Amino acid sequence: MKTREFSQLRQSTQNYEVDFGSVAAERDVTVSSVTWSSQGTRLVSFANEALASSIASADVSSEWGGHGMIRVEATYSDAATERVYIQIRFKDPEHRGQ
Repeated sequence: MKTREFSQLRQSTQNYEVDFGSVAAERDVTVSSVTWSSQGTRLVSFANEALASSIASADVSSEWGGHGMIRVEATYSDAATERVYIQIRFKDPEHRGQ
């Protein structure tokens, strides 16, 4: 399981990308589809989800401060799957300590 960590301001939108190309090339398969889902206690919203050249991308935002967890799951042409987790600390500029 791969986990990446980032931070952004709450109520802002940031684009995130996950490159599944090296695994696809290594296994001689293609990425058939990608699913983005919110996994943490903070609801994370997605927009403009896309998949191009084995790179998944989406615009991510949250109305709330705190930590959010995203699961990005790729399905390859041989039906195998791979998951990447993105942990985001949504900072609230109105509250210190976040």
